[in-house]
Amino acid sequence: MRKRGVFNPDHPWVFFFLALSQARGFAAHTTPIARSDWLRVAACALDPDYWRSAACVSRAYGWYLAAAAAAVSGAAAASASGKVVLVGHSAGGWLGRALIGREPAVRASVAGLVSLGTPHAPPSGARCPTGGALASICDAFPGAFFAGEGVAYVTVAGLAVRGDARAVRGSAARAAAAAYATVSGAPSRGAGGHGVLGDGVVPAAAAGLAGAVNLALPGVFHSQARPGGRGRGGRAAAERLRRTGGGAQEVAPLPSRLPWYGSEGVVDAWLGAVVEQSNR
Repeated sequence: MRKRGVFNPDHPWVFFFLALSQARGFAAHTTPIARSDWLRVAACALDPDYWRSAACVSRAYGWYLAAAAAAVSGAAAASASGKVVLVGHSAGGWLGRALIGREPAVRASVAGLVSLGTPHAPPSGARCPTGGALASICDAFPGAFFAGEGVAYVTVAGLAVRGDARAVRGSAARAAAAAYATVSGAPSRGAGGHGVLGDGVVPAAAAGLAGAVNLALPGVFHSQARPGGRGRGGRAAAERLRRTGGGAQEVAPLPSRLPWYGSEGVVDAWLGAVVEQSNR
């Protein structure tokens, strides 16, 4: 069952991923979350704890966890084994950790959790964009917390863009430096993400979990969206990006559809590890 990341519901690549899974013999399901549902997180703007990064996961994301729990229950009931593997992209990965931690009935049905481009560690020394939800999860369920209860953990990080805070404005390398700095809590408007390697949004170092099988895939982006592609200048700069030796140099056009975690060929790079770990 796939759990979608924040603001990525109903995109064409979600259904492409489902088709790839089904073609490999898996019955794939999604948590029915609409883009407008994420507006519920905005209600936390009135909660001082949210702005102090001290809010618990249920405050902002309890509605999401309830929907996911119902989806897991339905998928498990339809499974011959009564078990499911959760696949979470971006925020869906750490929300999956919260789900199996907070819901014992759900945990009993989960054979494994795979996270794709998920920031598993809260920012250090800076306000957390999750309002403290991620920190509360890490405190309550650190690392591969339920591995001893038969839950297999697999994390997947993309190695596609090296952050460059000095790159041309609007470029993928400069956008990545800013994104990495936000995720890690580094200072100086992206300078903290300078030289850092990741999928264009999440630094690889933040995507792993202690005790999990942690995979790193060269050339894999966070999504098929063009990094740094906002506005005319950004699009032009993004089109000049080419990954070279783990870095980023603006020398050639980007493909119209970037290789991401759910692309044909990339899925097989991590799916085998998920099946192997889940069957142990």
